[in-house]
Amino acid sequence: VDYIDIKVPMQYDKLLRNIGDWYGSESFIGEALLNNERKTTKKVDVHTASKTYKIGDLYDENGKQGIVFDVTADGKHGKIVSLDESKSLLWAVVDVYKRKIDATSHDDGMSNFNKIKKQSNWETNYPAFAWCATEGEGWYLPAIEELLSICEKRDIINESLSKIKAVTLGDCLWSSTESRKEFCACYVRMFDGLPSLYRKDGYNYVRAVSAF
Repeated sequence: VDYIDIKVPMQYDKLLRNIGDWYGSESFIGEALLNNERKTTKKVDVHTASKTYKIGDLYDENGKQGIVFDVTADGKHGKIVSLDESKSLLWAVVDVYKRKIDATSHDDGMSNFNKIKKQSNWETNYPAFAWCATEGEGWYLPAIEELLSICEKRDIINESLSKIKAVTLGDCLWSSTESRKEFCACYVRMFDGLPSLYRKDGYNYVRAVSAF
């Protein structure tokens, strides 16, 4: 199998040259490439070819699955929430819950996650974040505003989750946002949309989110 990524210009050229070689002659495409006349070939616009989504849709591409809770005007980019969740996880274990991480972003959970990953033994000491990482590359614990956005659409999201027999949203979900109040982080009560604070060594449900 000769794998070529057509989004990379040099690889695209290679593919077209190989077509000529495989057929034992310089095809029209080969001639065009040799003369730098690639205008005659149609470029693939990845963004134009991609799917469009709306809130509540199931995203299922390249091995990543989730329910769309945020989307751009053209429907091609946005954020998804995971199909599964963990019921009882600590934000931080007792040994480190008093440590200030400066994970204070209200709208960028990935930024908070990257600060956690700089801590020693983070996968052991920050269970909620470690669970999100097990979902795969690009998944993270949502910031408080991202979590509130999920809560605003919880009925649509839960309906979509139920249709595919996935776990609906838990009662209280951890965010990745630390509070200014010592030893605490923010969470959201999903049944009424109320944001609140809880000690980091307390238990809450956990959902992961990812951008697409």
